[in-house]
Amino acid sequence: LDNAVRLAPGFAAAILVRGAVKDRLRDFAGAVSDYSRVLAINPRMVAAYFYRGKSRREIKDYRGALEDLNEFVEASPDHEDSVYLRGNVRFLLGDFGGAEEDLTRVIESNPGRGLAYSNRGQARAQLGDRQGALKDLGTALKLEPSRRTQIQAAIDSLEQGEGPKVLAQPLPGPGPEEQRPVQRPADRVPEDAG
Repeated sequence: LDNAVRLAPGFAAAILVRGAVKDRLRDFAGAVSDYSRVLAINPRMVAAYFYRGKSRREIKDYRGALEDLNEFVEASPDHEDSVYLRGNVRFLLGDFGGAEEDLTRVIESNPGRGLAYSNRGQARAQLGDRQGALKDLGTALKLEPSRRTQIQAAIDSLEQGEGPKVLAQPLPGPGPEEQRPVQRPADRVPEDAG
């Protein structure tokens, strides 16, 4: 890919793919750089906003991640993974109301997404809605048995009146091997991307 980019430095699609490879190799700063280059070449390649937002979250650039995810969600408002990720970033920035709003959208479109319940429950706990938090965490426990230890610890903390202090950050979504690529029409590489 490096050779392809050297031979055609303005070919945004090749740079986007190279960014995805860097992301997969956990070179998040390199991925952010490639996605930024893609957007400088062709700002209509909105998928780069989603991927750059994901990579920025990994390097803890939460404000930058939120900006990118806002751009992407504006272009593709029904893209569930981007709304989920934005909700988690909002949580990390302390915008618990915004996190609750995004995660509610995800749950409404996919009621089987257990981590959305878990993370919304954590946001609700931060907002002081203990009952709503316990209800969401209970649902998450049923839907995400592989996360039982973490979710049960949050439930136990709330039931013991300890408040949300155990709930320091949202549980991440699927790992890189489980993530679905962005494939909405607004996200496809335009014909003139090169």
